Amino acid sequence: MSDEEFFKATGRHFDKVVIDKPANEKTLDKPAESGIIKTTKDETAGGNVRFIGSIDKDLYKCVADNITTDEVIITEERIAHIEERHPGHFEIIEPFLKLAVEKPDYILEDKKNSALILKSIKAENLTFQVILRLHTTSDVEGYKNSIISAWKISERRWKNYINNKKILYKNK
Repeated sequence: MSDEEFFKATGRHFDKVVIDKPANEKTLDKPAESGIIKTTKDETAGGNVRFIGSIDKDLYKCVADNITTDEVIITEERIAHIEERHPGHFEIIEPFLKLAVEKPDYILEDKKNSALILKSIKAENLTFQVILRLHTTSDVEGYKNSIISAWKISERRWKNYINNKKILYKNK
């Protein structure tokens, strides 16, 4: 089921939100209670969506070969989701999200068009995972790549993922 079909089937509607991106302000439409957004015309910037960084689309071809944008965002709703399930984790990993999506240590197979990213920040003794939903040509036009969730993981969990999940990319 496409995103468009999902919203028609569930009767959900789009709420207006805005992204503040240096030198390129954009207004976005976001489905109510969702972490996925859609680009529309220029307007004044607001604070419901945060621009995280830009991915190398060639690097992420190991997940999907038809990625439409390099922009990565996270919504306030997704931040609240992370804080609810993993209290205190977001504020610890937030400074490293850009680095994680731009220079992942590992990209592991996840659900369709999603990447499970592993990142280790040795200086901080921090290991964490990020679930990144990639926007592809089969999705509703104008959406962005979006962080769905992120949280700290133990060294044991890290090793478990490496040993039991399909590795799509490993930073050498």
